[in-house]
Amino acid sequence: MNNKKQIWFGSDYHFHHGNIIKYCSRPFNNINEMNNTIINNHNSVVKPDDDFYFLGDFCFHNQYEAECILERLNGNKYFIIGNHDNSIMDSKRFNIIGYSYLLNYKNYPKIYISHCCSRLWIDSHKGSWHLFGHHHGTLTTYNMSIDVGVDSNDLPKKYTPVSIDEIQKIMTRKIDALKEMNRYKIGYRSLKEKPYYDQDDVSYFQKP
Repeated sequence: MNNKKQIWFGSDYHFHHGNIIKYCSRPFNNINEMNNTIINNHNSVVKPDDDFYFLGDFCFHNQYEAECILERLNGNKYFIIGNHDNSIMDSKRFNIIGYSYLLNYKNYPKIYISHCCSRLWIDSHKGSWHLFGHHHGTLTTYNMSIDVGVDSNDLPKKYTPVSIDEIQKIMTRKIDALKEMNRYKIGYRSLKEKPYYDQDDVSYFQKP
């Protein structure tokens, strides 16, 4: 039996948001089916003692309904504020850690988390990771960044949180692909040669 504490990430649950089913072509017939499926998927992987970081847009309803759903979700839950989180802003039951947060966990690279995607972030030139939501799988990820929203195509399973170990596997595949294209280099590039980052360049890092 594996009793290791795990770290999980997710975003954009959009509980009680009927239109999100249409906007994002979610495979649900109604709000109740969507809510219950996301809750069940969450609890199928996140254990009560695990840490779960939610990156914004939790619930499209009032504070009471948001708190009721919160109680049904496993894990020690930490919340990044999204652009549709009025229902949780004034609640004392939500552990809100800000609009962005820099996570340092064991031997993993630094992880910058926020609701919206950033082009550059803290220590991005040193190989840090960036996790975000908001874009519902419509934005091509840049550099060592991943859309962890439930509609994202980057994740192993939609409508389900993703673990830090799964994130590491995705990042490793990104680096391996860059190495095959000879686009992965370690160390600073000279600022005299060209701008520090090109728009389509994901290859230049410094050793951690």
